[in-house]
Parts: sequence; structure tokens; C-alpha cells
Amino acid sequence: MTVYTGLDVHKETYHATVLDEDGETIRQERFPNSLEEIKSFFSGIEGGKVALEASYYWEPVYTELEEIGFEVKLAHPRKTRVIADEKIKTDLRASEALAQLVRMGWLPEAYVPRKEIRDLRELLRRRVSLVNSRTKYRNKIQAELAKRRIELEGTPWCGPWLNQLHDLEIDPVEDYMIIIRSLNDRINRIEKEVEEKAEKTEEAMLIKSIPGFSYFSAMTIYASIADIDRFPGPKELCSYFGVVPSTEQSGGKKTHGPITKE
Repeated sequence: MTVYTGLDVHKETYHATVLDEDGETIRQERFPNSLEEIKSFFSGIEGGKVALEASYYWEPVYTELEEIGFEVKLAHPRKTRVIADEKIKTDLRASEALAQLVRMGWLPEAYVPRKEIRDLRELLRRRVSLVNSRTKYRNKIQAELAKRRIELEGTPWCGPWLNQLHDLEIDPVEDYMIIIRSLNDRINRIEKEVEEKAEKTEEAMLIKSIPGFSYFSAMTIYASIADIDRFPGPKELCSYFGVVPSTEQSGGKKTHGPITKE
């Protein structure tokens, strides 16, 4: 017997509803958000389909259920709300709605790339986060210099400039530089890993052949697209990247607004 599970995922808890082929509720529970609790809840359920709504916390449980052997569906949040809008909104009702939609084959799905691409996206996001942190501490150092009316010669953050900065022996600057050096090590390690992956990825190297694209930007484009066949044509691809202007047309009048991303 195939069973259908709707999983409403929150930071602290899960709300789950399991339905049989006839839509009858087999199990309905609320339990803590942990992978151990997920394994415990699904331990008595063999096979079937699981639907969960895309949220900040979806990926770990999606991967876990995938590894256990379930057919996992990621619901498109906005489209799911349009179909399953209810006057009484509770977390258990939400999980029940997801289970019903996946049972009837009406679940609007969000695209989920294969695990290799998901891992690559996480690596690229981590590099962006580390670079942003480094920029924050560099700005703090510049603020310390500005407070003291100090201007150093040369290109900022390059050899002679850094030597002058070190010779100043300003305590806050020294503290920030320790953090920056640590961030540099981690950023360089990730960039080396991204470069090695790019060298083995034909699509990324094709993108990098375009003037102005680095290994990082090429891999970012590659990871964002994931599967080019999911786009019917170039217009849909451009819209996905948010470079298509919005259009309003009424009564023979057409106006173009800000770019859209869909």
C-alpha cells in the first residue's frame, strides 16, 4: 500500500500527516525538529511519497528522507497556498493539505537539483558569506584609520600598504587583521576547491570562456542553472535570472517596469 505524507517544517518542530490511498488519516503527529525524530517517525512507514514545503529548513530533512528511500516532493510555497487555501490555518492542517495534494497528484513542485549541485551551491554561498565577513572587518580597519586621520600610501590590502598598517601597532587593527588572515585562508581553500571542480565541469569551462567570467562566476551560473533542460527556452532562463522587465498591457497601452525573477 502506498502512503502519502505531508510534512510542515518549522525551526523547532515538524507537523506530519500520513494518509492511505483512500485519503484516510493513518497518523498525525507533532514532534521536535531533528533528524533523529524524523527517522523515528518514518521508521514504521515503508516507501511512499512525502511532500514538504520549501522553507529555510527543508534541505536536511529532504536529503535524509531521500537517503531512506522515500520519493520526496518539494512544494512550491506560493502555488501551494493558491490551491490549498483554508479559512482555518494550523500546522497540522497544512501538513494534511500537503499530503492530500501529493496523493491526488496536484502538488505544485519546486525544482530540486541533484545532491551534487545542492552541495556546490552551499559551497558557493559559504564563500560569499566569508568574503562579506572579510569586507566587514576591512571596513572596520578603514574606520580606525579614518578616526586617527591616517592615510597610507599604495594600494589598500597589498604588500607595502599592509606593511605600513602593521607598523602602526593599533590594537583594534591587529585584532581585525587576525580575523582577516583566518578568513583569507578559508576563502583561498574554497576558491581552490571551486577551481578544481570547474576544471572537471565542461559547462562551467564553456561559461568561463566568455570574457569577464572567473571560475567562481562560471560555477555560480552553472550551479544556478543546474539542468538547462528545465527551461523551455532562453526567455524563461533570462526570467529565472531576473533580467526580464515586467510588462503591463491594457487597452493597447504597454508599459515596462522593473526586472522580474520567477
